[in-house]
Amino acid sequence: MPLLLLFPLLISCHTNKDKQISAASSWLPDMATAELGRYPLDVADMILAWNNQHLSDPELISQVTFSEPRAEYVITDSAHQQAILGYAVCVEIANVNAATDDKPSTHWYLIYNDDIIQHRQLLTRQDWQLDPTHQINCQDLK
Repeated sequence: MPLLLLFPLLISCHTNKDKQISAASSWLPDMATAELGRYPLDVADMILAWNNQHLSDPELISQVTFSEPRAEYVITDSAHQQAILGYAVCVEIANVNAATDDKPSTHWYLIYNDDIIQHRQLLTRQDWQLDPTHQINCQDLK
């Protein structure tokens, strides 16, 4: 009998916790007033220099296509309303040995004040997911 008396209390605690999680996960940064850093002007040079330092075999890159920089965020802690902000650029990279590769690889870069602060190679569906409700947008890749 004492266990039955505790059951409503346990349900109540679980429901309140779910409401807090839901409210926290629904927070989005206000992009109209967000501090995004300087708009990146030399995107091609910046990304090619970064690739030369960080990608394996950068000398095999034969063709690179860039999207236009766009305002972007990555939520790091929704409960405390914290996010990384900047400009995102999608890049399609083809290799010299493109005949053996199925297709070019797509990469995503987040830039803040002319520094690349995040990079992802977009191989799987999970790679495209910034958070549970927000995906990377590379639709304007030229």
